[in-house]
Amino acid sequence: MANIEYRSDLDIFVNQPVPGKAEPKLEVQFYIVETFESGVGGKIDLKTTNDSAIAAEIDRIRTQQKVTIYLNSKITLTPTSKLIDLAKSGVKNFSVVFRVKGFDKKEKKTVSVTALMADAVFDETPIPVGGTPPALKIKLTLSNARANRYAGDELNAAARNFGRIPARAEA
Repeated sequence: MANIEYRSDLDIFVNQPVPGKAEPKLEVQFYIVETFESGVGGKIDLKTTNDSAIAAEIDRIRTQQKVTIYLNSKITLTPTSKLIDLAKSGVKNFSVVFRVKGFDKKEKKTVSVTALMADAVFDETPIPVGGTPPALKIKLTLSNARANRYAGDELNAAARNFGRIPARAEA
């Protein structure tokens, strides 16, 4: 198992009202996660963790309906300032998909995916914490949280059936 590297990301889905239109516009924001915690267990550092610790912490997050996530502010797909703006805008409901992927460096493929899907609200405005560059700390309260874990054949079947979880990770 020494060849397993963990990667995590957070997708935020917000329905933004559009003036003059009945249907809201769906805005999606993507972020790279460094560490996460439920506040009950220990902080999960993706550089030094394992599948059991990840599964236990995800289960605590699902049960407690609380999560603190530290986003990598240097490697981002969406500028972290958009997340701060979203929190300050007063948006009360949005959805999140939080994934942790186990990547086998030797085989060059994804071997496990743990996903948590939920409706969420901000507990506070995200703030920069730590060194240079700082991580962005976000605290969320969740509702309707559900977690799934895929590994081995389940992972391949999920990828074929849904197309959202890649059977092979990008190198």
